[in-house]
Amino acid sequence: MTTVPIRDLQLQNEPIAARILTVIVILLIAVSGVALAAPPVIIYNDIPSPLPGNVPSEGFQSDHTAEFGELIQFAGTNRVPTKVNVVMSSFALQSVFTAPGMCPPSSACNASGFSHPITLNLYNVNNSGLVPEPGTLIATRTQTFAIPWRPAGNPACGLIAPNFDPNRWLAGDGKCYTGLAFTIAFDLTSLSITLPNQIIYGVAFNTQTFGSAPMGTDGPFDALNVGLNTAGPSVGSNPGDPDIAYQNTDVGNGGTGTFSDHTGWTGFSVAASFETADTSVDLSIAKTAPPGVYGTGLPVSYTINVHNSGPADAAAVTVTDTIPPGTTFSSATPSQGSCSGTSTVTCNLGTLTNGASATITLVLNMPPTPGPVSNTANVSTTNPDTNAANNTSTATVTVVPASQIPALSGFTLLLLGVAMTLLALTTLRT
Repeated sequence: MTTVPIRDLQLQNEPIAARILTVIVILLIAVSGVALAAPPVIIYNDIPSPLPGNVPSEGFQSDHTAEFGELIQFAGTNRVPTKVNVVMSSFALQSVFTAPGMCPPSSACNASGFSHPITLNLYNVNNSGLVPEPGTLIATRTQTFAIPWRPAGNPACGLIAPNFDPNRWLAGDGKCYTGLAFTIAFDLTSLSITLPNQIIYGVAFNTQTFGSAPMGTDGPFDALNVGLNTAGPSVGSNPGDPDIAYQNTDVGNGGTGTFSDHTGWTGFSVAASFETADTSVDLSIAKTAPPGVYGTGLPVSYTINVHNSGPADAAAVTVTDTIPPGTTFSSATPSQGSCSGTSTVTCNLGTLTNGASATITLVLNMPPTPGPVSNTANVSTTNPDTNAANNTSTATVTVVPASQIPALSGFTLLLLGVAMTLLALTTLRT
């Protein structure tokens, strides 16, 4: 990165537009060497876009629910999740729960909302029965989220069809809603887990009388629901019976007080998405030799440059070079890592971060017979590489009899040394 101290720039006498342009150029220079972070890869998405003012939802307190979730199938091949987004729906009004004595201390009610812990559970799928059921727990993550109040009612909604209800709030899409849809994000980076292709997941939290540890008192959490989508996933799929969702409740069918399959959910699925980090890279390799012809048996110094264009860091970067017949290995010196082998040279360069490069200097002795000599180097990584076409590079040199390589006489070398000295003195004077 190039750093230019702004205090050293002479801007005082420049017009203001020129000063602004100069600062913009400085900023562009400063960030030009910064590699951009890899965007996330979505392996499952069942969140409507754009997110409306509110969505259908499952009420935990009203439906005696402790946990609610879905059987899902991931897209792609990346199975290391970094984040799970879940749409929630808040029906809690600030005017109700900020009144004296209405907000439990644990909810920390304030002008913008309240806080509440919510848990995400990830399960293996148990296919031993007629219907897939939650199997062993893969991982669990609990975070305390800031839950917003739903906006207050708007008298204008009393004039808007189809409900004509002034207790609803008016959203930017011109529609009136009773609840407010918003998204929470579970950070899974610290779990370092690899998921199977299918899982059952559940969202769980406590309300006044339900959950793993009921709150024991009413509060704004009783007006908190899990959001649902009616369009189905745009990435990944819901492979199970479309009438089945997974729920821990003491009412309805499908068992009592266990997280199991429940029917009656045709047309609805949990509004959630799963993200992974983009681990793909674009490694490229370029092998060159100085221009000219080379004598038989004489050394040639090749330069091998490896570059990672990202977006991720490339792990276990390896360069292999099988030396051509007739040539002999002299040395291989990498800028990082190590090289080994004499007939096939293998250089283990380790990790090459996004935007970074590494070089290898490979010296080979040319064969005893003249002719063209082609030498090919290949680069590989354990990351997915989005462009395999630039993972190979070949340098070809022409070998002639060593007797045809002109030798410089002692007098010529003397004249060359004098010329270089004069050039150096001229450079110093200027």
